[in-house]
Amino acid sequence: MSATALYGEALLSLRRLRRGPSPPEGESLAGLEVLVLRLLRSLEAGDQTLLALTARPEGSVGAHCVNTAILSLWVALGKEWPADLLAPLGAAALLHAWNEPRGLIRLPGGTPAADECRRLRALQRRDPAPLLQSLAAGGPILASAAKILAAERLGPAAEGGYSDPTRLSAELFRICDAYSAMSHPRGQRKAMPAHEAVKSLIKLHETQFDGRSVVLFVSRMSLFPPGTCVRLSNGDIGYVTQVHANFPTRPTVQALLDQNGALLRKPELHVLKGQATMNALKTADFSMVKVSDRRLGARLRTARMRPA
Repeated sequence: MSATALYGEALLSLRRLRRGPSPPEGESLAGLEVLVLRLLRSLEAGDQTLLALTARPEGSVGAHCVNTAILSLWVALGKEWPADLLAPLGAAALLHAWNEPRGLIRLPGGTPAADECRRLRALQRRDPAPLLQSLAAGGPILASAAKILAAERLGPAAEGGYSDPTRLSAELFRICDAYSAMSHPRGQRKAMPAHEAVKSLIKLHETQFDGRSVVLFVSRMSLFPPGTCVRLSNGDIGYVTQVHANFPTRPTVQALLDQNGALLRKPELHVLKGQATMNALKTADFSMVKVSDRRLGARLRTARMRPA
């Protein structure tokens, strides 16, 4: 199965799980374990298509959870943990928003104020205790996932507290949760560009996140995360399909436009880590490119959703 099909299956499975009995149990949770292991195997194989798919501009709770799980597993792979530590992290990330409302809040009288949204969300919020109890009664992966979710609710650990893999797992998916939330649209705001979300995490490392964990996140995701639209030093515009360790400014880029904003006759894949004369100079935005060709405009709007 391709990474794109696996992402779609993960999203569909999570949506079905959220529509089912609360809390999930039995076969539903067993299927969740299998799903996490399949996501993990895909990422371990080095295919970064799943990472690029997390840049899709979808703001649903289900998509956010799948994105957070993929990002968390990818970042934690940098710790070279065994599967018995990685799989609970992925399961916890998939279920971390289980207590969120089932659907988006819509008011007939226009756009609600932020405090009104928080009040409505609090009224619809699910109690997390039954979910934690259900997970604790499952197998080793699910029981460990319950501990991670409980640790995440405690907030940042004290200095030295991340020597415990459970607390460190909770911290890693807190960072990935924040990144995914900032880089995707929410009810009252637009999505923040991926590179700006990375900068925000760096700024918050002294107050809200463990600095070493933020360094790990940046080293794994780079300054131009997969799905980021960039302008190359030769003027071409494209989007990042793959990042490389130790080369934060030299990702692999699928170029789509030339320096004049015209569609390239033959879109080219640039592996910048092997090109000493070319860099990804700065981020760009396909939505800001003036395009007269409707087909080209449609392609640019969906480019982030169909990685090479």
